[in-house]
Amino acid sequence: MRMPVHRVFRWPMGLLLMVSATACVADDFLDLRAVKPVQGDAARGETLAATCGACHGPGGNAVIPTFPKLAGQKVGYLYWKLVQFKREGRQESPMTALVSPLSDADMRDLAAYFASSKSVAPTAAPKPSTGATLFRDGAAERGIPPCQACHGDHGEGIDIAGEPQYAVYPRLQGQQPAYLTQRLTEFRDGKRRFTSSEQVMSGVARSLSDEDIRAVSDWLPYAQ
Repeated sequence: MRMPVHRVFRWPMGLLLMVSATACVADDFLDLRAVKPVQGDAARGETLAATCGACHGPGGNAVIPTFPKLAGQKVGYLYWKLVQFKREGRQESPMTALVSPLSDADMRDLAAYFASSKSVAPTAAPKPSTGATLFRDGAAERGIPPCQACHGDHGEGIDIAGEPQYAVYPRLQGQQPAYLTQRLTEFRDGKRRFTSSEQVMSGVARSLSDEDIRAVSDWLPYAQ
C-alpha cells in the first residue's frame, strides 16, 4: 500500500519546525504546534462581521485579488491569524486597527462564522500551469517538498487526529492568484516569521523561483 505523502514527510517537517521555532526568540512569537481546538459562536460572529465584507467580500468570499478568501477556511487558522494581527500591531496593516478592540471571544466567534460560510468557487477559466505537479510532487532535486504534505492533494487542507498543527495549516484551494503570489513571495523573502507555521513556510519557500510561485498560485484557485 502506498503511504500518503503527508505521512512520509511528517518527521522532516516536524524537525524543521523545532529548529526554526527555537531560532526565533521574539517575545510575541506564536508557537502553534500544540494549540487546542478552537470553538466559537458562528451566529454571533456573523453579527460582528459587517465591516469585514468591505475587503473580504460577502460571507468572506473576497473579490479583490490581493485579499484572502475567508469563507470555508479552517476555524483554527482564522482564529490564530486574528490573534497574530492583534499581537503584531503592524502599523502598515489595516487589520491592526480592526482587531484592536476585539476580545478573545469576538475572535473565536468571527473565526467560527467564516469557517462555516460557504466558499464560492472561482468562475474564471484556469490558466495553463505546471503548478499541480510542483504542489503535489515537489522538486526533490531542488529541495522543494510537496505542498500537499501539509495542505492536501488539492489544497483543501488536512486534519489528522492527535496532530494539532494541521488545524492551523490553511486551506489554499480557491484563493486568489494575486494573494497567493504575494504571500509566497513574502515567505520566500523572510518577511513573515511571526509564528511556527510561518517559520516553516519561510524555509520551504526559499527554494521557490518567481516562476514556481506563479505556477502554484495560478493552479490552486481551480484545483480539483
